[in-house]
Amino acid sequence: VDYTVSLYQFLKGPWNIFQGGQKSQFLAYVPYAMQAYYSTFSTFAPEVAMNFWSAVQSNDLKKAGEVVLKYDVPFFQKWSHPFWRATLEHFGLASRYLRPPERGFTDVQMAEVKSFYEGLGLNPKS
Repeated sequence: VDYTVSLYQFLKGPWNIFQGGQKSQFLAYVPYAMQAYYSTFSTFAPEVAMNFWSAVQSNDLKKAGEVVLKYDVPFFQKWSHPFWRATLEHFGLASRYLRPPERGFTDVQMAEVKSFYEGLGLNPKS
């Protein structure tokens, strides 16, 4: 964010860009007219991304920040490639298994993934 904001100052004017990564980074760019972002959650829990965007559209940045704190912070604290693959399997989208030397999650770790998402109130659709 620090590097990009200084580019805004140097190049002036609005840019047609969008944010990848965490929703909190998008919120940091709102004052610079950013209008779009990628959401990791849209892959497996689109309601999270839609709730965040709805708050942004209604200019309720407090609510948008609450979505960041509830979902993004704990998710990205756990982030790793094996965790991502475990997430995809948990939500029925892909397999958790990875080619060596990477190691996919064990069944015990998958139970922890299930508990993590239950704690966030996110469950696979039946």
